[in-house]
Amino acid sequence: MSESSHSERDSGAAGAAEPATTQPAAAPRLAETPALVPTWVALVVLGVLLALAALGGYGVHELLDGGNAAERRQLAAIESWRTKVAESPQDVQSRLKLANALVDAGQYRSAVVEYDTVLKENPNDVAALYGRASVLSSMGDVRDAESAYWAVLQQEPGHVRAAEALGDYYASKAQYRSLIVAVKPAVAVHPTEARLQYLLGLAYENTGHRDWAIERYRLALKAVPDMPEATAALACLGANK
Repeated sequence: MSESSHSERDSGAAGAAEPATTQPAAAPRLAETPALVPTWVALVVLGVLLALAALGGYGVHELLDGGNAAERRQLAAIESWRTKVAESPQDVQSRLKLANALVDAGQYRSAVVEYDTVLKENPNDVAALYGRASVLSSMGDVRDAESAYWAVLQQEPGHVRAAEALGDYYASKAQYRSLIVAVKPAVAVHPTEARLQYLLGLAYENTGHRDWAIERYRLALKAVPDMPEATAALACLGANK
C-alpha cells in the first residue's frame, strides 16, 4: 500500500543405490497351507468391519451435510434480504443486512456494490463506511481500505474498530505519527480499550516519548491485566507494571 496523505514513514541428492540382486542358492520351499479360520471368527470380524464402515460413512455424511446446511442458510439469508430490498429499495437497513449476508457468504464484490448503493443515498452512513472498509481490507485492496477507514474516523473519530485497523496498519509500516493521529481520538473516547492503548504506547515509544509509552502500556494492562504485548513492552523498557 502506498502512503496516504495521512501517513508518512517515521524511521526508517543423490538417492541410495538399489541393493544388488542375487540369485538365491536354491528355490524356496512352498509354505504349508495354513489352517482355515473358524467360521464364527470370520463372521465376527466381518461384523466389526461393517460396523466401522457404517460409522465412518455416517460421520462423513454428517460433515458434508453440515457444510451444505451452512451454505444453504447463507444463500437463504441473501435471497431473503434481496426480496426485502426489492420490495423497499430505499430501506437502508435491509440493504445493509443484505451486504452483511453477502460478506458472510464470501461474496465481497457484491457486498461492496450494496454498501456503495447505501453511500450514494447517505455518504455519511458509518455502518456502510465501516462495512465497505472491512470488505476492501479482506479483499486485499489495502490502498482503498486505508482511505475507507479514514472516512469512518472522519464521521466518528472514536470508532474503535476503524482506529484499531489503521493503528495496526501504521504500526506494520512503522508510520508512528500517523498511528497517533488515527488512534489517539478513539483512545480518548474509549480509555479501556487495551489494544488501542497499547498501539498508542508503541507509537510513543518509537517517537522518543518513553514516559508516555510506559503510561499507555500500564493503562492497557489496567484494562487487560494479562496482555502479553504490553507486559513485554514494559519489561523491554525496564519498567514495572
